Amino acid sequence: MLVRTMSVPGGRVGEAYAQLKKMGLRLTPQRMAIARYVLSTDSHPTAEEVYRRVKPQYSTISLATVYSTLDMLTRAGMLRAVTTKDAIRFDSNPSEHVNLVCMNCGRIVDVNDKSLGELAERKAGKINFHIVDKQFVLYGYCEDCKASVP
Repeated sequence: MLVRTMSVPGGRVGEAYAQLKKMGLRLTPQRMAIARYVLSTDSHPTAEEVYRRVKPQYSTISLATVYSTLDMLTRAGMLRAVTTKDAIRFDSNPSEHVNLVCMNCGRIVDVNDKSLGELAERKAGKINFHIVDKQFVLYGYCEDCKASVP
């Protein structure tokens, strides 16, 4: 009989495990694998891509488990959902930054620049608006695609 031990790592993955547990989810090996994968990649995967990546290790995992785990990690602030033309992708960088989304190929590039957020804070302050969350997604065409679009 194969017994898998579940050691809890430190860092962001360990933090995610603690958040999932705090939200009432059991830390199953499948959920741990989902968190480990999605928090260690900068590829902005879809739920289906996460599922395909984790499925070979855990043949009994369901797509519903992937969706619910990604939802919990997003609600816990560990991930951000980024909408592209054909999918919702998950960003493992929850800090303030800009996502540049190519409307042709779906590629997402992170730009670590806080100036847009600072501008938003200043403008909001002038009208006494309290910002509780900031997410900047700019849509356009990447260098590879811009020549092929009208």
